[in-house]
Order: sequence, then C-alpha cells, then structure tokens
Amino acid sequence: MGFWELRRRIKFGSIRPVPHFLNSGDLAVFAHLLGLRRWLDRAGIELVIDVGGNIGQFASALRYIGYRGDILSTVREKLLVPVRTLESIIDEMNLVSRLSRTLVKSDTQGYELSVLRGLGKYIDLVKLVQCELSSIPLYDGSPFMTEIIDFLHEHHFQSVSFAPVNGESVRPLEFDYLCVNDAAA
Repeated sequence: MGFWELRRRIKFGSIRPVPHFLNSGDLAVFAHLLGLRRWLDRAGIELVIDVGGNIGQFASALRYIGYRGDILSTVREKLLVPVRTLESIIDEMNLVSRLSRTLVKSDTQGYELSVLRGLGKYIDLVKLVQCELSSIPLYDGSPFMTEIIDFLHEHHFQSVSFAPVNGESVRPLEFDYLCVNDAAA
C-alpha cells in the first residue's frame, strides 16, 4: 500500500476509534505501565520493593503487565509496626546482592525523600526508583518535587518517565517519577 492510499484510508476513517469506555486517564496509566514494563525488562529487574504498598494495587499492576519477579509489598494482615529504614531491612533480609536488579517504589504521601534517604549506603546500588511527586505541597512538611529529583540525580539517577497520576485532570497534582541509576552494575 502506497503513501497516498494509506493517507486516504486514514483521512476517511478506516481506523477504528478508541472504545468509549476508555478515557484519557486510563490511556495515560496504561502508557505508563507499558513504559515501566520496558524498563523492568531492560534493567533486568528481579525484585520490587514497594514502600507504601497500601492494598497491593501496584503489585497487581506489575503482575498485569507480566512482571514475574519477587515483590516485597502485599498486605496479608493489619499490624502496628515500628518505622524502619530500608537500609536495615536490606541488611536483615540479605538483599544487597540483588539491589542492582531492584526497583524501589515509594508512594508514601509526602515521605518519599525520607524513604529514599533511608536506603542509606545502598541507594547507589539500586537500579530503578519510582516515586510519587507532587507539583504543589499536598502534605505538611513534604519536600517540593525538585528536591526529590535533585537528591536522586546526586545519586546518579537519570529521569526515564514522568507520568500524571490523575490523568483526568487538566492540571495534574501528582506524578509517578521513574528514574534509572546508570552507575548501578
């Protein structure tokens, strides 16, 4: 099929429209998940540490896009637990050797920078980080999004994806920020 024939078909509607039950927010989330899947594969991710995993929506989304590696996250029961750093958990669970194939995801309502700092000496070994950033302060005392991006950049992370969380909004307030550590082996 030549260029003019293709152009004629496109112009006169031979391309199927997107079903009405999909909205722009759904498409934005789906596009982000496809990009995330590509980076999980490219980076050889075998472990996801989901900080602030709530009821497992992110873990479910990972399974939906075909990720088959380990996930530290999903709720089994409600417990009161002491707050600990990721550095101490990595030591306790002997995860250091896996960090170069690990995605750390943080959705902690304004505590993302604290979570990332809690990686301590291990932050430079983690391959991928995804965290939720706010374009305006949504939580008391939460850092501005550029502080988190600057912190990650100081630790060799480069931006990969910046996707609106609330894709329906004309002015998104929160973003899923994905970055890769090119220095991690």
